[in-house]
Amino acid sequence: MFVEKLAPEQEHAFDVVIVGGGMVGLTAALGFVKLGLSVAVVEAHKLSLSDVPETPSFDSRSTALSYGSRQILEQLGVWSAMADLVSPISSVHVSQKGSIGLNRISAAEMNRPELGYVAPNQVIGASLLAALANHSLTLLSECQVESYQCGEISSSIRVKHVDSVFELNAKLLVIADGSRSKTAALVGIDYSVESYHQYAVIANVTFQQDHAGVAYERFTKRGPLALLPLKGRHMSLVWTVAEDDIEWYQESTDEEFLSRLQLVFGDRLGRLERVGSRVSYPLKLVQANELYRRGVVVLGNAAHSLHPVAGQGFNLALRGIARVLEGVAIAREKNLEISSPKLLANAVDAHKKDQKITVGLSDQLVKKFSHTSPLLGLLRDVGMVGLNNTALPKQMFTRQTMGQATRQVPLSRYFDEHSQSGGA
Repeated sequence: MFVEKLAPEQEHAFDVVIVGGGMVGLTAALGFVKLGLSVAVVEAHKLSLSDVPETPSFDSRSTALSYGSRQILEQLGVWSAMADLVSPISSVHVSQKGSIGLNRISAAEMNRPELGYVAPNQVIGASLLAALANHSLTLLSECQVESYQCGEISSSIRVKHVDSVFELNAKLLVIADGSRSKTAALVGIDYSVESYHQYAVIANVTFQQDHAGVAYERFTKRGPLALLPLKGRHMSLVWTVAEDDIEWYQESTDEEFLSRLQLVFGDRLGRLERVGSRVSYPLKLVQANELYRRGVVVLGNAAHSLHPVAGQGFNLALRGIARVLEGVAIAREKNLEISSPKLLANAVDAHKKDQKITVGLSDQLVKKFSHTSPLLGLLRDVGMVGLNNTALPKQMFTRQTMGQATRQVPLSRYFDEHSQSGGA
């Protein structure tokens, strides 16, 4: 059951209040309700159970999901609704224009049916909302957080909706409202920001030939690009370009855009036939300087906003959610407060190594492959050839990108006692 209205000018108490109703916020909400906790979600944009989600979090873009992310979504009971609507990634082809270096990674090498998947954001959103419909949840959409106050046992936030104001008390406040979160700022958490001086250009394109489930990462002097397989002959393009050049990519005709992309990508899949609408945004490495406080935890892009070329942002966020859910579940088994800094520290610390490796991988991929030094170019070539022909390092690299380099959290064990009743 969804509750979409609360009495204004009154205090309402919840175990967990989540600020942000995007993919990260709704995934966390589903996990918490499956643990039997009372949950409220506060979202700035319009979001309803009855409509196809079309907020900025659930626009026409697509997201790469690792095999490890599939396992988390299976435990949450979401995957079955998505399975027929995602596009499997059977292999990844990594190359650099004008270079001998080449790396191929296949699912068969890892003894998996797929390396990962590509899912339209709206499919992810609709699947999460459908799963949440079986549980009790308070959803407050088109709301802004105006203030925050930390108490001994709970946090309190003041939420405004048009001409109504709500006071929400939470044992645990989850901040998941995106990069450089306004809610984090209210709490007093600041950010480290490093600009890449680049933009990401996002669009769907259609090729003459079938992609056969291959995802491509191509590094060029103009910037890296990724092409992810969608249904049919369609692919999702993420093209990184210099900020000085962005105007051309935004204003060029479809024919001009496709011609340049063809020149950069080559003829691997034949002729490029179509490009859909293009959107772009500036790229920065953004990291919260604190990931938790008493009664507060920061997740998703609010914790770390990565370069999109490696497609690891949402996958890293899912693993972080799983760690926090496990920590909360264990605390409840021991009759401990879920606002405990020690509990949150344990959950975050268990995720820190994974976060450090994933952030570093995304960051260095961009920096090392964007460098124009001939010597560094030669070292890149040697490194890519070596990685492609050396089993152990290649397997370690692939396991990290598949989200399986760290222990899988056994969420289902904690959900079992609550799943049938639909939560508290």
